[in-house]
Amino acid sequence: MFINLLFIYINILLPIVHSYCYSKTSQTWICNNHNNLNKTNLDYQTILNTEKFEKFFLKNYQLSIFKIDNYSSTLRLLNASNNQFETIIITSKNRYQSNLRQLILQSNNIRYFNMDTIILPQSLELISLANNRLEILDARIFFSLKNLTKLDLRNNQLKRILPELLINRNIRLNNNPLDCQCTPEFYRIICEKSTNLKQLIVSIYIDILEFLFKPMI
Repeated sequence: MFINLLFIYINILLPIVHSYCYSKTSQTWICNNHNNLNKTNLDYQTILNTEKFEKFFLKNYQLSIFKIDNYSSTLRLLNASNNQFETIIITSKNRYQSNLRQLILQSNNIRYFNMDTIILPQSLELISLANNRLEILDARIFFSLKNLTKLDLRNNQLKRILPELLINRNIRLNNNPLDCQCTPEFYRIICEKSTNLKQLIVSIYIDILEFLFKPMI
């Protein structure tokens, strides 16, 4: 009797552990390589391949490549923020079967996001690439994503964005060196509304006016 109770306690009440990955509930898995000892993607990919859950968090990995080849159709949120990933590889294996809603890749070292290595699932509604080193964003990746309404690109190195990508989507572009001026008028207006560039210029102008017309004491 005691052995049976102990078995239940270990397998139900305690978190399920798989190397650097653990689960406190049946709906959420977390892989945290905080000791920087894991040099392969075996742990997190094994979990993605074998378990059924809705939320997956991956952090503190020093790998330069993050590859997503297979995952459960029950997965809704994949958050791989705060790692050292430079290259993202997402294969087309689950493109049409996936129910993934949110893909969060914030605070990595991603410079390129293009169709050579990335085929996104069509179920996506939100993508965040904020706080990376993005220089090139292949807009073709997003055109087939009919459910995509939010795209966070803040704090990157983007100079140009394809105008069509800005239409009917909530895109955050603050703190990118965007060139909105040397473009057609309709693009310039959308571009300026999507970034803090115009607000910054206005703020500087207001500061200058306040200084010039400040009452003399």
